[in-house]
Amino acid sequence: KSIIILVKKKYAKAKENTVKLAESLGIEMFYNTEPVKIFKDKSGVLEKIQIADLETGETKPIRAEEFFVAIGFEPIKRFLENNGFKLQKDGSVKVDRTLQTNITGVFAAGDVTGEIRLIATACAEQLSQQCMLLKK
Repeated sequence: KSIIILVKKKYAKAKENTVKLAESLGIEMFYNTEPVKIFKDKSGVLEKIQIADLETGETKPIRAEEFFVAIGFEPIKRFLENNGFKLQKDGSVKVDRTLQTNITGVFAAGDVTGEIRLIATACAEQLSQQCMLLKK
């Protein structure tokens, strides 16, 4: 339906033409932003995410059916701990074979799961898992 990317810095580390292409496809980018809290319905399914502007401190909720947790070398450990994610001994997010975390609708791939991978590999891993789920 729609895709929103939260970028912790003032700019995306991706190549400029890649960012422009994503924006031209309708992908919304929020810069200087990080997730703060997740909200689940009574059955434990993801409903929305509260995000914070890192410059102003202002927070706001955004509706979400799925949430792809951080691709990066530094897991957002405080966010993960404060929102009930099951973590492994090394602080990485515990996922099942479909990359689902213990919270329905929240997936993780790449470095945040304890594997060292490139961003492109993590994205491809997530997409291939979604395709497998659709085929079932």
